[in-house]
Amino acid sequence: MSTILASSAAPEPDDGGSMPALKHRPRSLPVPTSPTGLRSARSALLRNDLVNLPSEAASVITGGLADPARFKMLVEVHKLDDGAQTSLLNAKRVGEGDVYVTQQHDRYIDAGILPDLAGARWAHTLHNQLDTATGELRAAELTTATGATGRPYAMLELKVENHQEFAARIREAFLKTGPDNSTAGNDYTDSILQSGVKEPLLLVPIRIRFADGSADEYYLAAIDGNSRLVSAWKGRTGGKVDEAATACIETVVGIITGKSVRRASAKHARDQLTSRIERVNKGLKEPVLSEATIRAGHTTAVPSVVLVGGLASDGQSPLTDLVAAREDLIATIHTDATPWDEVAQAEQGMARLLRRAVAQGLITPDERMVIEGRCTAEEMHAKLGVPQHRLWAVAVTLKAVLNQWGSGIRTLFAEEFNNRRATRAVIGKQIASTALSGYRSWNGYSVAVNAFADGGPISDQVWATSFELTKGDKPVEVLDRILDAALGGDQSAIAELCVLGGTAAMLDGLITRDRGSKLNPTSGGAVRTVPLRLRALRVVEELAKSKGGLKTLHSLATAHIEERWAKQFHSADDPTGKFRDGDEVVDAVGTQQEIVSEWQVVYTAEPKRAQDAINAATAQQNNTGKTGKGSIEPKDVTLRAKLLTGAESVREAVNGLVTLSQKQGAAVFGGYDQVATIRAMLQESRDELARHGPAKRVVIIEDSDDDGGQEGGPLFGDGDVPPPIS
Repeated sequence: MSTILASSAAPEPDDGGSMPALKHRPRSLPVPTSPTGLRSARSALLRNDLVNLPSEAASVITGGLADPARFKMLVEVHKLDDGAQTSLLNAKRVGEGDVYVTQQHDRYIDAGILPDLAGARWAHTLHNQLDTATGELRAAELTTATGATGRPYAMLELKVENHQEFAARIREAFLKTGPDNSTAGNDYTDSILQSGVKEPLLLVPIRIRFADGSADEYYLAAIDGNSRLVSAWKGRTGGKVDEAATACIETVVGIITGKSVRRASAKHARDQLTSRIERVNKGLKEPVLSEATIRAGHTTAVPSVVLVGGLASDGQSPLTDLVAAREDLIATIHTDATPWDEVAQAEQGMARLLRRAVAQGLITPDERMVIEGRCTAEEMHAKLGVPQHRLWAVAVTLKAVLNQWGSGIRTLFAEEFNNRRATRAVIGKQIASTALSGYRSWNGYSVAVNAFADGGPISDQVWATSFELTKGDKPVEVLDRILDAALGGDQSAIAELCVLGGTAAMLDGLITRDRGSKLNPTSGGAVRTVPLRLRALRVVEELAKSKGGLKTLHSLATAHIEERWAKQFHSADDPTGKFRDGDEVVDAVGTQQEIVSEWQVVYTAEPKRAQDAINAATAQQNNTGKTGKGSIEPKDVTLRAKLLTGAESVREAVNGLVTLSQKQGAAVFGGYDQVATIRAMLQESRDELARHGPAKRVVIIEDSDDDGGQEGGPLFGDGDVPPPIS
């Protein structure tokens, strides 16, 4: 449906006012030039010494020109008096040297233009190869295209399995860039229908290589202006992003169904353009423009700038990393000039930092591949020897950054993020998305990123130690070895356990940036605020100071890998000698208790401070009935109070009516139906309490020489947290 509207539908009557108010009438458009008429422009482009492209890419660039004569003037070479050459290409500075782009000119979006398939603005939300999720496409792996001799081109390259994956990536680019009803403020559909595309797209040639043996294909990808391109297609097809994606795929690439592919031919695209342009030009002569004329007129041709070459700083060698140049260009245009997602900025900065770190020998190419998630967990094990679990990719990231901090990473970090005195919180904020990129499908991903942004597991032990990663095949066996070494005082093992256990706890929501659990730490809601809060890195730091804390970190990491609850350990000696630091926390029947809330981890990290805080809060509440200014009680506490108040009100009302009925009769209760309805509501609530409420506690009385036993239990009720240390 959308493709018909875009290509061959006859002009429709005026839309009756549903279109945005027209600010600028569409321009009349020239019909596409035949291939023979494009040869001179193509030759002029390839004759320019600053252009570094294969002939196929040059054909794509010239094939979509709306004004070939102007383009030829922009790229052709002019001789200077000293014999040197010059042209109207613009040089733009990037990290490795300079890229050369054309001046602005108009292009037909139907001819070879695709959205940004690698999504510079949303790549930080995509699943990579470390992520175990299979429901989404993995992040695209862009590289720099090279010729037969290995000489780099000023052209990107993307490898896909087949045309079906290629089409899926185009559709993904549409859906992530301009989703329907987006609140991101980057949907320009109405603006384009009012005025057309005003700011140029920045396009880069891209070669698509197919693993199934299909021939290479060449296009232009929009690395800037992606939102405008998607909005133009949405404007042409009626505003729905999925229909816009379908129209783009069928028009630019071809019709892909199942395993069959019918490529879009250049002749067919030119014929469709010619037909539409003739209708637009005819419609422009009408006193009142039709909807079809407005849609097609404003979305057929757009202003563009095309990257056609690049030279390194020596002025002779070609750029070797066009992916880095692409990101440099995007950062130059957007990072400081317009709002952009901070996580995307951080990830782009880390990508540049890692590239430079490899070039300076601070980290290895294999480490960079693991950190960026460009290999599977199995490949990570083969390359670095660490266990094949994505948790270790986080450890690889922290080791690479922190171990080389004083050797050069500090300087790179300061240059990339404009921060010369980086704290652990600053470091955590910038590396969070990259370090945890293998967990984007994880339910607790956002909580973990937030905790990382406050310093994460970079405790004093991690910050001060140049640690190594223990190698091995099986994750749990390796963790056991790390724990044994840590209990023996090995500082590297302690730091390693902080990273692995701390990260695992953050991913499982047991250490968060909230600096303590929001769960009520006492039985029955006696204290309605959390008495003690600790920063995430402080929790990890304190855990690493005791045997029980180290065992807790080990248990947190092991439980994360095995997807179960971690176990509780005492982290201080009991004065009465009932337990010692490192002993298991057991319940009344001798079963080791599990960690089910963040407060239990906080309590283990700081048992004395936690207990003192609980005692103080309990005493304050008992004396005043209040919990302090501005306290926000958990919802379950509020609802329990409401339930009790409601029950007391019901009982008071019933007793009062009973008293009145003795003098005035049963009429005081109202009609029978009303009373029956109330009784049914009360009975239903009672049944729900019986069905879902807690079971009666079983009290075990042990025979002894004393006069009977006592009902026991920790202050927290039913083993909610470790028993208090007196």
